[in-house]
Parts: sequence; structure tokens; C-alpha cells
Amino acid sequence: MLAVRVYVTGRICIEYCGRLVDEPQFPGRQGRLLFAYAVCHRNRPLTRAELADAIWQQGLPQAWESALSALVSKLRGVLKEASAPDAELTMAGAMGGYLLRASHGTLIDRDLAAEAVDQAEAFLRAGDHRAAWAPANIAAITARQPFLGGRG
Repeated sequence: MLAVRVYVTGRICIEYCGRLVDEPQFPGRQGRLLFAYAVCHRNRPLTRAELADAIWQQGLPQAWESALSALVSKLRGVLKEASAPDAELTMAGAMGGYLLRASHGTLIDRDLAAEAVDQAEAFLRAGDHRAAWAPANIAAITARQPFLGGRG
């Protein structure tokens, strides 16, 4: 089974089986914010109000509930393009809100960087500085990428 790769540092994109869903395919800045927020909090249901606050940080528009529903619908279309039967990303309804579901084996750059830091620290504790270099370098390269960096 091939993994889905999700990038939330640098350019927001999803890669699967040679296909690339890149920033211009997301529903604008708000769609990228919604996706990144859902990815970073994918282990729990997100309320509609929480998502709205994350997307519209300067204040909610009057019809924010309708706007959020439309945004989620558009994001679902983008995620459908990036999925296959054996590797899936979906934005499911959950307890009056939403939950991003990622199939087992989905690789997320932010998580991979955190794992690389853990690996580097373990090598350093063991006194193996050479082995620590590669995971530390992976973490550093990812950390240098701005979060939501493409067009925020």
C-alpha cells in the first residue's frame, strides 16, 4: 500500500501515487487554513465554532455557518481527489462538528519532523553523534519551512 503524504509546512499539498494536489486546488486561503488546522488536530472531533475561530481569526462573518459548510464541502472534494480506496483522507461529520480521518500510513511532514527529533535525541543519549545527524537534519529542514508558508 502506498502512503499519502501531507505537507503543512512550506506549501500545503497532498501527494499520493504520483498525483499532487497543490495549493491552487484548495479552496483559497480559508480552505488551506481549514485543512492545516484539521490535520494538526486530526485525533479529535472539531466543533464548528472552533473551526470558524481558526479560519476567521479577525472576527466571524455574518453567515459564518453557511460559509463554513461550503468550505468543508469544497475541501471534501479536494480530499476525494487525493484519495484512493487503499489510502484515504476524509473530512467526516462528528458530534455536530468535523473530524479529519487519515488512513493508516498517512505521512504528515510535521509529524515526521517530530519523530526525527525523537530519533536524533535517542542517538545523542546513546552517544552516537553520527547517527543523530540524519534525523536531526530532516527535522531542521522541515522546521525551516514556514507553517502555511505558500500563501497562508
